[in-house]
Amino acid sequence: MHGGKEAFERKLEALAVLREAGPEQAVAPLRKALKDRSNYVVKKAAELVGEVRLTALIPDLLTAFDRLMTDPIKPDPKCWAKNAIIKALKDLNHKDPAVFLRGIGHVQMEAVWGGQVDTAATLRGACALALPACTLDRQAILTHLVDVMTDEPVVRRDAIRALGQVPGEDTILLLRMKALLPGSAWEVIGQCFDVLLEMSPAGSIPFVGQFL
Repeated sequence: MHGGKEAFERKLEALAVLREAGPEQAVAPLRKALKDRSNYVVKKAAELVGEVRLTALIPDLLTAFDRLMTDPIKPDPKCWAKNAIIKALKDLNHKDPAVFLRGIGHVQMEAVWGGQVDTAATLRGACALALPACTLDRQAILTHLVDVMTDEPVVRRDAIRALGQVPGEDTILLLRMKALLPGSAWEVIGQCFDVLLEMSPAGSIPFVGQFL
């Protein structure tokens, strides 16, 4: 067990060193790390791929995500690696929506004391944020974002932020309606206000003001 911990720490140390290496030296070790059995090692590798902008490793990120979505709890509890992969793909301006559409619908129920909890909410929110930049028509983007507007608060907030990247009169009306719906969490309503004020300041100030 002690040897396993030392091997794990050596992997993390090797990844940290790659931050200062050139892209040519980093590609092969990061490609290997994305295949690691430890979801934490994959997480750190994906974060580094996005940080140093290694677009050559986009296929490897996609392959890793596909692997982690097969029997997803065992290889990636808490979705640590999948979250990092999606963020890296977004940061690398990956435009193909397939991976994000797969992630936005993913639910991962994991055992906790007294029952189960869904650990994929952050993943769904990250995928929502990535959709506006993808090669999808505007109507499709809006449809997918509206579909998650009844999800957990963290997903709703990210979907609202994503709607801010798809400006238009219809988007403004959607956000106003969301803010007016009874039972909405205040943090969700607040996110609607932020996006509305950024998208249409003059028209939104009276609307937001009535809530104060």
